[in-house]
Amino acid sequence: MKLFVSPTSPFARLVMVVAYRKHIDLSLVFVNPWENSAELATATPFSQVPALLTDDDVLITESSVIIGFLAPEFFADSRTTSQLSYSISLISQAVRAFATQRFQPDSGEPHPFIERSESILSAMLPKAPTLEPLSKDWGQIFLGIALTYVQLRLPEIFQTAVSIVNQDAVAKFAQRDFMQKTHMSNLEKHPASILAL
Repeated sequence: MKLFVSPTSPFARLVMVVAYRKHIDLSLVFVNPWENSAELATATPFSQVPALLTDDDVLITESSVIIGFLAPEFFADSRTTSQLSYSISLISQAVRAFATQRFQPDSGEPHPFIERSESILSAMLPKAPTLEPLSKDWGQIFLGIALTYVQLRLPEIFQTAVSIVNQDAVAKFAQRDFMQKTHMSNLEKHPASILAL
């Protein structure tokens, strides 16, 4: 199976971590979704990552759906499903704020999505569950990936809205093997597959 990814996509990282920790080898195809590459557009008309092309040429998009395909047992447990949902919502708001800022014209008023997403994050993050940085629990792993992305893309919000306990936990969580293997600096080397990470 082929997984279309970007080195900076937190949604792709969720899927790669699941595949890595479950020892599911997937070929990795690196694309830049910001540029609407021909290779990505050919694989998926949505031009977004992650996108999984199965061995029987069936396309699956959206990280939570891909995770459900690779690890259906995650959705048998309401707590893990809830934590995955929370983490994806957190990432979605952070991506929207970051992407809208990135493509904001130099002149004019800031897009209202920026303020809305930042406001939502500022309200959500202080109430975030406590991250247990060494936990093997999937809900904790998803939360750690989400908080790591907020730290990367929205450092001011991370510093002001994330509890000190969770800030310290994120620093420890980022040192875990699977986080190092799926770190941007490693992914920029374009490993051929999950098991090559």
